[in-house]
Amino acid sequence: MDTHEGSTVQLQCRFPPPRENVTCFWLTHTNNNLDNAAIENRSLSPNYKVYMNLQEGRYDLQIRNVSYERDNGKYECRVKVSSTGVDLHRKYITLTVLRAPGQPMISPTSALATEGKILELACNTIGGSPEPEVRWYRGSNTTLLHTGKTLIIHPTREDDRAVFRCVVRNRAMREGETLNASVTLDVNYFPRVSVGPDNPLKVEVNGTAIFKCHVDSKPRVSMIHWWRGGSYVSTNFEHVIPKVTLQDFGTYNCQADNGLGRLVETPLTLDVLYPPTVSIEGDTVRVADVEDSITVHCNVSANPMPSVIEWLRDGRPEFRQPGSILRLTRVTSEHAGNYTCRAVNTIYPTGGERRNHSAFSTVTIRVRHKPGPARVTPDSPVAVEGSRVILTCMASPAGYPEPQYKWWKVGEGGSIQVPAPSGPKYEIDSVHLGSEGTYKCFAINEIGIGEAASVNLTVHQPPKILTKLQPHVTRK
Repeated sequence: MDTHEGSTVQLQCRFPPPRENVTCFWLTHTNNNLDNAAIENRSLSPNYKVYMNLQEGRYDLQIRNVSYERDNGKYECRVKVSSTGVDLHRKYITLTVLRAPGQPMISPTSALATEGKILELACNTIGGSPEPEVRWYRGSNTTLLHTGKTLIIHPTREDDRAVFRCVVRNRAMREGETLNASVTLDVNYFPRVSVGPDNPLKVEVNGTAIFKCHVDSKPRVSMIHWWRGGSYVSTNFEHVIPKVTLQDFGTYNCQADNGLGRLVETPLTLDVLYPPTVSIEGDTVRVADVEDSITVHCNVSANPMPSVIEWLRDGRPEFRQPGSILRLTRVTSEHAGNYTCRAVNTIYPTGGERRNHSAFSTVTIRVRHKPGPARVTPDSPVAVEGSRVILTCMASPAGYPEPQYKWWKVGEGGSIQVPAPSGPKYEIDSVHLGSEGTYKCFAINEIGIGEAASVNLTVHQPPKILTKLQPHVTRK
């Protein structure tokens, strides 16, 4: 039951009318004391008055000129059988004398805090009945943090300069009325270390790398330490590598310590970019027999990884084989030639422009096979007596290993091998009528003999005077 100081209240105690003799009395539990307020129809204080009517089952206690110090508390009405002391009726009533609380204060008033250490804020207010409710908020935010006198905070950097306020209210106050107190935290916090300008930092080989380390801490730090793999590098907030090599690739740590007991470090990865390098694994000339299978590995090194690795073939623009491994199965002479491994990557350094880079390496494939059919050029040679004649014999395919060429002339007595070098050319320095006839050639190597070819050589003889005419006189 709520009431105000100076008012008059009546505490009602009602029960079924008793059929036997009873004893009635009121007890008070105020100010941590248990005392009698009235016995039967006799009050024990001039501020109390008893209204007793057993026939109606009524035993009320009136309190006049209510006082918080005297009357705020719990009251007990008891009706007992006089002969046995057995309770017939018992009732408790709590009387709350409303009193507004005093202006709250937060302690500690100077809220110096350290990250990692618990901070307790207490919202203290004097008086107030009933006990006021205390609510905690952060700044102007309306989200409730906590209910109760004490707020426990685990302070962080985000709490530095933050305002915490307690709001106090009880039923004695007007609707919507509150009492407020606030405190601003001063938080010392561990370092927050950030690195850049990008992470990973992408730098092309031979370029300049600039590491930046930014530290947010309270108290502030005057220097930092760069480390790489346990080795000290620098104490500068901005560390420069003028000409980056592949050996500079790796992780660098920026460390900071502002004396609060926590060493903080953040890693920065230096990613060294470089164009592709391409090499053929093993010999750059491969020899195989017909029906063999050929596998050639192309070793590619690049950063970033190539977007394209493929095999091309000289003179055959339609040939493309993706991947770093060239595979040729059941080869024939048609597979012989030069094959090129091509790799392409795109380099995009931090703060730079995107560029494509290519690299190549070539392997020669040779297939052991006999020469193909021969062909002699010119195909219808005609020469003037005394002139020089060159006949050329070429096999297609030429065959591998490189073939030798055999020449012969078909005469009336059959075929006669003509003295000629093993090369494809047959030369007659000065032809004559006896040079005229059919010439044949074929190509031969250790694998086999190719089909022969032939041409007919025609020799023209210019007119000439074989015998001088005798002088002849004609008479008329």
